[in-house]
Amino acid sequence: MMKCISCLLVIVCSTFSVKAQKADAEAERMLNALKQSGMVKQEGNHITFKVKKASDTPQIKMMYGAFFASDKWTIGFDVDGKYFDSKKPVKPNPSELFTKTPKKEEPVYVAQQPTATFNGRLATADEIFILNGAFLIRSARDYRYLTIRDEVPASHSPVFLNSYLDRPNQQWWKFIPAGDGYYKIQSESGLFLTHNLVPVMEPADGSDKQLWKLFDTPDGFYNIQNKTNVYLHLHERRNKENAVVAFNRENNTVEQKWHLLKWTNDGRRITRFVPETHAFRFINGFRGEDIIRWGGLCGGMVYTAMDYFRNNIPIPLQTYMPANRTPLQSYIYQRQEHAIWDVNSSWSDLEVSYNTRGGELFRWGIENTGSGRLKEFRDAIDAGNFKPLGLFAGGVRGKDNADGGRHVVLGIGYAVGRYRTDINGHAEDVKFFVYNPNSGNVLRTLVPDRLGQCFFEVETGYAWRTYFVNNRYDGSHAPPRDVPNFPEGEAEGSVRHLYATFETGGDDLRGGNDNVSITIAYADGSSQVFSNVNNSARWVDHTSQTVHLELNRAVRKQDIRNFMITVSFGSDSSSDDWNLDRFTVSSGHGGVWYAWADPPSGSQYVYRFQGDQRTIRHVVWTR
Repeated sequence: MMKCISCLLVIVCSTFSVKAQKADAEAERMLNALKQSGMVKQEGNHITFKVKKASDTPQIKMMYGAFFASDKWTIGFDVDGKYFDSKKPVKPNPSELFTKTPKKEEPVYVAQQPTATFNGRLATADEIFILNGAFLIRSARDYRYLTIRDEVPASHSPVFLNSYLDRPNQQWWKFIPAGDGYYKIQSESGLFLTHNLVPVMEPADGSDKQLWKLFDTPDGFYNIQNKTNVYLHLHERRNKENAVVAFNRENNTVEQKWHLLKWTNDGRRITRFVPETHAFRFINGFRGEDIIRWGGLCGGMVYTAMDYFRNNIPIPLQTYMPANRTPLQSYIYQRQEHAIWDVNSSWSDLEVSYNTRGGELFRWGIENTGSGRLKEFRDAIDAGNFKPLGLFAGGVRGKDNADGGRHVVLGIGYAVGRYRTDINGHAEDVKFFVYNPNSGNVLRTLVPDRLGQCFFEVETGYAWRTYFVNNRYDGSHAPPRDVPNFPEGEAEGSVRHLYATFETGGDDLRGGNDNVSITIAYADGSSQVFSNVNNSARWVDHTSQTVHLELNRAVRKQDIRNFMITVSFGSDSSSDDWNLDRFTVSSGHGGVWYAWADPPSGSQYVYRFQGDQRTIRHVVWTR
């Protein structure tokens, strides 16, 4: 049965410090729920409920009786700015918003006056959730979001479906109470969602076309109904960018279901690991081949980032992926082996069970009691411990049929919203905050999709069937301290550091005795040679490697004529061949491009170095 989410009074709370007493389990559970919804600010063991009128206090006592039955808590009420306590007198200053005011050395937090009321009744948890924060609105069909087409929204701007953009003006939505159970849906731009031939944005006009109701569905989504009796509807059944959003009088298909994904003010708990500071800036694009070909070093990057954090060593700041056989790459590769073998049995268990137990594997990931994985992860985060998470696709496909495969991220926080223990009780509110090596040093978000029975990454649309918490990391390894942080993006005229990137095509560079060098020809006729820039390492086919070049002078772009690439191969029949698909040189992140070479028309590569000559040269001119 669907229920309408109407606009009622928001309960806002303030708290006071008292002596701690023995916890009551049910009261603790309720308190956590209230805190996560913004209803409680706890300081010690005193709780103050804000209510519209004194006659509401019996309802509070009935709903949250565990607080009143326990000696752990002292309870207070704020009735329209007039404070009284059941166990302790309090006199805060009601004119300030969450401002500490002293009374006998005890801080007092004063709550903002509520703006949403409905017949003086108390707000439900659903209403608190809806009214407090900004949302992404996701189609149940896809991992794309309701989006305003124009980067600068204006009157008549149409609304359609698009991938995550990280642009609040286009994708953040707030629900503004409008009376009689209706909301206005306002974008961060200040304009309002309006019913037309297609949904458009308009300034507030007081018409029924801007009034909406929310009806929750049994599988964790919402139908969004306009007052004109039509439902927001994904017009196209294909999953694609810029999909048309329209309206329909029916609400019984997946095209009318929307996931309200709370994006701000979500009660999140985060550890001290901050991706912007403690994670690698470069993206995991590692490729290699030993006994078998492998792709990516996600586990090694996670373990190495943890090693730097645990040893209180600043993480290297380079934005380019370290080349094969450099000290940092070698250490990450070593830690990749540890990250695999530490939990090899966990991967194996998933491989043999996902075909027959897919739904069960998903449910394990959101179990919030006992040995449930969500409970395990939350307990770790609450104790301040970030944890590697093994993500397992198990046949699940993400946006545009993308395969997430096996992957490792670092779990650093969570939010649970309204969810407690029942999977049908808003498990879709759960969020996992992670460092994903495939995305650089930014925060990423995993969310359960109850319809698809998987966990998807909001920002990319990749999806995985389930995950496990890796408790085997021991923190006993010390990462390399001497990784230099060479400058990137130096000002023209002061550039002493360049970065050359080689993209190998379908024939690899063997390494060993078959290596590559670079000669820089300066405009004044002098030159500088960088020998064996691959450090005798193999560069396997279809990989990218970036090498650092430290110049013997400060330069501008016009001070360099060209870059000559030289290979030295053996002269026998077994000598190497190498396809160079692309070559670029720049002064690094945020800097200037000095040279680049793309394949000429009709060719797959810039140049093919063949081993029937000992020395082969190819010149790339500056541009």
